[in-house]
Formats: sequence, structure tokens, C-alpha cells
Amino acid sequence: MTLSIAGGCLVFLLSAGLYALPVLLEPAPPGAIPDYHKERVQARLKGKVMWFLAGSFVGVTLLIARPRRGGARKP
Repeated sequence: MTLSIAGGCLVFLLSAGLYALPVLLEPAPPGAIPDYHKERVQARLKGKVMWFLAGSFVGVTLLIARPRRGGARKP
């Protein structure tokens, strides 16, 4: 259970980070405010954080819960 929670958090951080990466890589315009990138990332992720979080946990849960065929024996 703990590993699935840790995996979900890791997948969430990676997916949200990759989604925000184009905003982080673009150069700030001349005369931009000091928090330019912070506000741009917040605007890009607005309304999507819960979807990323839910998708990450569902994906990790499905990956963990899939049936394993290799070592299964018939009773």
C-alpha cells in the first residue's frame, strides 16, 4: 500500500512536471515580473492538478493490480 502511494505521488510529479516543462523552458520577456514563470505554470496547471493526481493513482493501481501469469500455478 505504501509503495503504491509513493508510486502515485512520483508519477504525479513527473506527469505534472512534464506538462509544465514547455512553460518553464520559454524565456521570460524583457521587463517581466520576478514571478513570471511561477504565474505561467500556475495558469497552465489551473484546473488540471486533480486530474493529474487522480490519473496517476489510477494508473499505478491498475499497473499493480494486473494479473500476473508467469508464476501462477493451477490448484
